[in-house]
Amino acid sequence: MKLIPSYPLTSLFLLILSFFISCEEDPDVIDFNDIEQWKYFNTTNGLRDNYICAIKQDRDGIIWVGTAYGGVGRYDGYGWINYSTQNGLLSNCIYAIEQDVDGKIWFGTDSGLNYMINNIIYLHQDNIVVYSIYADSRNQLWIGTEDAGIVRADAQNWYYYSFDNLDYNTINYIMEDDEKRIWFATKGGAMFFNGSSFVMADEIMGMNLNEISCILQDSWGALWFSPPFDAYLVRFDKNRSTTELISIYNGSPLTFVLSMVEDRNRNIWFTTYGDGIIKYNGAEMQSFKVGHGLSDNHVFCSMRDRDGNLWFGTRNGGINVYITK
Repeated sequence: MKLIPSYPLTSLFLLILSFFISCEEDPDVIDFNDIEQWKYFNTTNGLRDNYICAIKQDRDGIIWVGTAYGGVGRYDGYGWINYSTQNGLLSNCIYAIEQDVDGKIWFGTDSGLNYMINNIIYLHQDNIVVYSIYADSRNQLWIGTEDAGIVRADAQNWYYYSFDNLDYNTINYIMEDDEKRIWFATKGGAMFFNGSSFVMADEIMGMNLNEISCILQDSWGALWFSPPFDAYLVRFDKNRSTTELISIYNGSPLTFVLSMVEDRNRNIWFTTYGDGIIKYNGAEMQSFKVGHGLSDNHVFCSMRDRDGNLWFGTRNGGINVYITK
């Protein structure tokens, strides 16, 4: 017979109280009823590294996180599973994550390209640095590299593109607009693929963008371009063929916008290197920094999940999640 240990009354009370507290405040579970509140994931509650480079939600609702030194984290709403070079990754530095039409999860690392099927990680290509991956509406996979140009994959073949202007061979970000054009934010500026050829954005926007860190299309159809270390974002209204500069001056003359995400209320959130997050409602800017909800003012990536919540990856503070209405 298994004996039940006896405890002093005070100790027994504290034991029972700690049990209920641990059940009610599980740090690995987000309470989505906490509207307009910040939640956090870091190395104290599931992550292997607080330096976050990429966040992606797959079709099953799983959140995948790429870190700078700790490999990949997988969050199912209840807890974390972590993957590293011990599980087959080429590197623990993960710059990009994407899911293709077949359900494979792709990881872009500083040493090459991996993919995962049924929780097993496979090698696709090594000896390249992969900054960005995007699965488009035509079931093609686009891969952006550092210095090695663009790779496009369809059901039959892999295609490789490089450019005479070497700056266009470093691809920081890839996205698709509502006309199914694939846009690339490169070290040399913005360009898009129209189905048959690459077109430099300068040719249609009438201005030289130089390096671009990210691109966003908002709910009105306008395209936003983020030049690093500039005082302005570029907003291109393709319906009117007009270009305007949007100042995000917020105490710093030059702001490095690293990512952009739009919430369900059509606010755009700009994540910056050093200036936290700036929320734009179309008329004014609102800042979020350390002391106002953020765990770190260096915010590298962002994502809106299928419930509308906003996920932000920071340099030293792990993941910050903003629960929206």
